[in-house]
Amino acid sequence: MREKRYAIFMIFMVFSVILLCSCSESGARVPERNPNGETTLEFRITEEVKDVDWSAYEEITGWFGAREYLGKGYEKTTDTEGTVRKPIHYVSYLITAYPDYADGGAFVTAITVTDPTVRVYGLTVNSTFEEFDAVFGDLGFELSDGDGAIPTRIAEKDGISVRLQQPTEEKADGVPTLHIRAEVTNREGIQY
Repeated sequence: MREKRYAIFMIFMVFSVILLCSCSESGARVPERNPNGETTLEFRITEEVKDVDWSAYEEITGWFGAREYLGKGYEKTTDTEGTVRKPIHYVSYLITAYPDYADGGAFVTAITVTDPTVRVYGLTVNSTFEEFDAVFGDLGFELSDGDGAIPTRIAEKDGISVRLQQPTEEKADGVPTLHIRAEVTNREGIQY
């Protein structure tokens, strides 16, 4: 009788493990950290943030169907005409529904970094395109060049894109920027 209970318990445990594995969250389609574990972001792309208390974060208004927050410690600035702007160096998080706009929820679907002290997968906004390619190539991303006026390197995989923009001396009005974006579908054609 004892062996029968043990066998039933073991079968239950195996099915429990299988069930837990099959129900695991698939939102993090990109590794959380590079192999060295180097990142200084507060949130990761596709992370659910519905329970985050945003009161300590500055909100960038003007979005429809989304909310944007500066990372902790970054403050909006106001120019001489009274226009509110992001600081030159910052991290911002765009919060939307995911994986489709009709699904609702609050997920990080875009991250913008201009702060050169912030590390993402071990890279900063001042990293070279060669360093960018080495990290994202090793992670299995498809690499390409951007086609705009600012030199840009792009890494894409499983609906996630990472863009490193490096303004040249001719385009000195810009600052180096790292954009991470998750593709959000719109199956119901919601218009904002």
